[in-house]
Amino acid sequence: MNLELSDEQEHLGEGLRGLLDGSGGVRRVRSHAYEGDGSDPELWSQLVENGWSSAMVPESAGGLGLGFEEAAVIAIESGRDLLHLPLCETLLATRAAARTSGPAAQELLEAIAEGARITIAAGSALSGLNDAADDGVRAGADGRLDGRLRSVAFGPLADRCLVEAQRADGTRGLFVVHCEAAGVSWSERGAMDLSVRRYDLDLEGAQAVALIDGDASAAIEGLLDEWRVLLAAQTEGACRHMVELTADYVKKREQFGRPVGSNQAIKVRVAEMGAAVERMRAAIYLAALAVQDGHPERELAVAMAKIESATPGSFVATQAIHTHGAIGYTWEQDVHLFAKRVKSNELLLGAESEMLGRVADAVLEGGA
Repeated sequence: MNLELSDEQEHLGEGLRGLLDGSGGVRRVRSHAYEGDGSDPELWSQLVENGWSSAMVPESAGGLGLGFEEAAVIAIESGRDLLHLPLCETLLATRAAARTSGPAAQELLEAIAEGARITIAAGSALSGLNDAADDGVRAGADGRLDGRLRSVAFGPLADRCLVEAQRADGTRGLFVVHCEAAGVSWSERGAMDLSVRRYDLDLEGAQAVALIDGDASAAIEGLLDEWRVLLAAQTEGACRHMVELTADYVKKREQFGRPVGSNQAIKVRVAEMGAAVERMRAAIYLAALAVQDGHPERELAVAMAKIESATPGSFVATQAIHTHGAIGYTWEQDVHLFAKRVKSNELLLGAESEMLGRVADAVLEGGA
């Protein structure tokens, strides 16, 4: 199993990095996500025009037909620049639609190819998303949805939402809902990381179309696992950028007439940050390959990727802030914005303790 990127994948990452850096990078995130309303139609148009939003759409439907390894590369670069738009969610929705058939899936793929933004409201029973008292969403026989899901990424900033709902027969369904349809209401909730605006979704008789006929449990679990990998990949990109920012800072910042980076303790700290990111990247590549190839130990690889981006990610973030000194906590410095994304990703779709439980279960069931 090759854990190195191919030349084409390297060029893919460089292409997205060039677009995001050229559009303003973190400065743009500050102006649109933290100081604005979270929307950025101009940047989304650039992503659409350059094929990034339709990268996973099959070529037959007007996309690039790329695989999940490439999705992980895109997620890494989106994390590196704290992309404040639902690109990764759109890629995940694309893959969910491409794995099924029927008019709803075809319509969704066509919409994505034309530039639609998609978000996801699934995983209602998972920590980091919903409150214990919430019952989730229920689907009626007439295809209408009722219920509440909390902390949906991007919410009304997207055009369509993939919603997990329970049918009357107890099976799980995955439905496509227009974000501005009748019976759909959004309320923004406070979030530590404003580069990913979060909203509570309330549905009252909202019309929806089933993306998958019958029980969608397997498709939903596969979607959530892929989401975990992309969250870990975003964290890796954010952490790698923090290492770069920190290394650059300690070379320029002087105390007593010498760069602070000449201090042995600072050198060791930055080296440990870099080593943590390399371990993180190896786990993410392994998980991406396992998902792409449908490997029997896919769930284990996904859990390991989430674990390797959890505490190690927090370590890189805190060390970056500490190494910058007091300025690391200020609004003028970027590192604390990256730290917020890393911490949010750590808690979503299963914190480290839950992923360790999954690893333990896999090992015990395997008889190791």
